[in-house]
Order: sequence, then C-alpha cells, then structure tokens
Amino acid sequence: MTSAMLPPNLVFRAFTQTGTPAPLAGGKLTFFQAGTSTPQAVYSDATGTVSLGSTLTLDANGQAYFWMKSGLTYKINLT
Repeated sequence: MTSAMLPPNLVFRAFTQTGTPAPLAGGKLTFFQAGTSTPQAVYSDATGTVSLGSTLTLDANGQAYFWMKSGLTYKINLT
C-alpha cells in the first residue's frame, strides 16, 4: 500500500514580501526531487494515489493543501 505524509505545516501559506504583507494569491509551488531539477508529484490525500502534479497554484488566501509521498525527499520552489 502506498502512503503519504503531511507537510510539516499541514497547510502551506505564503505572503507577499513588499509593502503590507498580504496573501500570495495565485503564487506557485513547484516540487522537485531534492537536489535535482526533476519534477516530483504531491498528492491530494494520505493514500498517495491521486496526484496533484508537481506544480500547485495558491488559492486566494495564499494557501495550498497537499500531501508528500513517504520516503521521498522534496525541494520546493515558491514563485
């Protein structure tokens, strides 16, 4: 059986860095195998069977909900 684990923060949330901090609505999280430029998928639930792909778009609150597959290491880029 495949399993996934929660990201350390459970819900990722980003804010702008210029002016008054505000949610980074529409920001992008891109996931790679750690130490490489090879895309690596994240998942919609703990089973790790429904892939969300390797790029997520942050919602209006600057948030993204995802699970990472157990046993894999990830590099995450925020843009």
